[in-house]
Amino acid sequence: MKRKGFTLIELAVSIALISIVVLWSINIFTNLGKNESTSSDLEIATTLASLKVEEIKGYSYSELSSLSTPQTGTFPPPYDAFSYRIDFTSSSSSSNYYIRRATISIFKGNSTTPLIKMDANFLRKISDGANIGL
Repeated sequence: MKRKGFTLIELAVSIALISIVVLWSINIFTNLGKNESTSSDLEIATTLASLKVEEIKGYSYSELSSLSTPQTGTFPPPYDAFSYRIDFTSSSSSSNYYIRRATISIFKGNSTTPLIKMDANFLRKISDGANIGL
């Protein structure tokens, strides 16, 4: 005897498979939006860290040598969701030059994990405080 249609078990299995595919698709589209936001945040954080490096680069020898660690703060709008911490990890000097190493960490919101960390070395001439390089 030939039967027409599907059995209840066949319908249940096909509905389960379709549900898995739909949930998987929803998960993929949800994660795509999160990754887009994260890459945008990383781009902003990199730019903000570079701006901090440029700011410190303009400091004279006396300003640079007197900075305490850590330095923290926030950025003005529209980047007020981001904050920074600058840790000066080492300094050394010779008779002519002064080197100070800094790590700039950029955070978003109340996160304690930095989006990005950028290291920079600042080299100054002791005699006149001139910026020698980065």
